[in-house]
Amino acid sequence: MVAESNAVLIKVGNSREIALKPETVLGRQAECDVLLTEGHASRRHAKVLLAEGSYWLEDLGSSNGTFLNGKRITGRVRIASGDRLRFDVEEFDFRIHSQAPVARTLPTVAREEATAYRAPESAAVVAESSGVFKRPGAWADPDALGDGGVNKTQFIDPAQMKQMASASPILANPSAVDGPHLQVVSGSRAGLNIRLAVGDSGNAEWTIGSQADREVQFMDSGVSALHAKIVNEGERWKVLDQMSANGTFVNGKRANVSYLASGDRVRFGPVECVFHTDGSGAARITASQRMLDPGLGEGEETKGRSLVVATIAFLATIAVLFVVYKFLLSK
Repeated sequence: MVAESNAVLIKVGNSREIALKPETVLGRQAECDVLLTEGHASRRHAKVLLAEGSYWLEDLGSSNGTFLNGKRITGRVRIASGDRLRFDVEEFDFRIHSQAPVARTLPTVAREEATAYRAPESAAVVAESSGVFKRPGAWADPDALGDGGVNKTQFIDPAQMKQMASASPILANPSAVDGPHLQVVSGSRAGLNIRLAVGDSGNAEWTIGSQADREVQFMDSGVSALHAKIVNEGERWKVLDQMSANGTFVNGKRANVSYLASGDRVRFGPVECVFHTDGSGAARITASQRMLDPGLGEGEETKGRSLVVATIAFLATIAVLFVVYKFLLSK
């Protein structure tokens, strides 16, 4: 018979109580019992379980660590009411309703071999006034490193990535989709048109990556779990890279933030798409915006500059010929 849990986690900051099950998994994966939304937690980060009449905290090979009363743990350790648990930067107080909180300075270790305590991280995690956390020196992007080596994003050589993107592109008919959409031209979903439709919430933002909860999901090797997102701001569209391992590219130029125009080629790692609008002017880009992002419309701007240079050269030639002509007439 499985014992019933009478413990809760209390979120530090808003005091929200989360009831625990006999085994509770925490992480940023949608299937976890407790979803970690702050910092950069691993998909399956840690778990709290009730066994042998005690509660235990176990790290599941997370990239950025599980901490008990400020000390990073490995393996499984016993916890008691009053302990503070931290998963990367997100903190909770552990409470057992039938027990008063115990004042403790160090966690209790059940077995000597269970946990090897290490020195604190090279830099403390501090909540700044802006709400932005200062990350430890050992912080890493789990999309790039993987959860304990599992499902890690593969780094791809730029030349190989271009070859993957250009291999046997399938050009779907863009008119097959009404409204703004991505036309996928390479990768496992090549040939599809993915409509960027605003849902009931009115949220004009589409997340892209290999993780299951992304609005646009690409499972291709080289696409990060949280790769990028496309945002609509009324008459403007833009794409934002989200610290992806292999980058986001617009018209062949790597960009962290880039405004989009209809017909732009957007590449998420090795997966290339063509961005289309419905032609209603929703993707008009001003000259100042293009100056902010020189990679946007680079071909058209290069042609414009060439035309200006040619015009100036022609006028200069006419002026020189006129001066020579006047000089010859004066003799």
